[in-house]
Amino acid sequence: MGTLVAGTIGFSGLIAACLVIAAHYRSLGRRTYARLSLVTGILFFAAFAGLSAGAGSRPTIIAFDIAVVLGWSWLTAVCVDKRV
Repeated sequence: MGTLVAGTIGFSGLIAACLVIAAHYRSLGRRTYARLSLVTGILFFAAFAGLSAGAGSRPTIIAFDIAVVLGWSWLTAVCVDKRV
């Protein structure tokens, strides 16, 4: 149970970060990064919601795995862009 709560908090933070960074890039006029951030947040939310709903089927798990890779890729892209 504790793992599910920790995961929910962490993944919700990732989704929120995607949306906040999307707004930041949009304010700078950087459409590509704004869209990448928005799409990553939406897809990660959808995959996490599907997994949390208890679907547990192989396609749901694979979709979540892909979303995790996408999330880490997005984070890497933003860090490289910001030169962190």
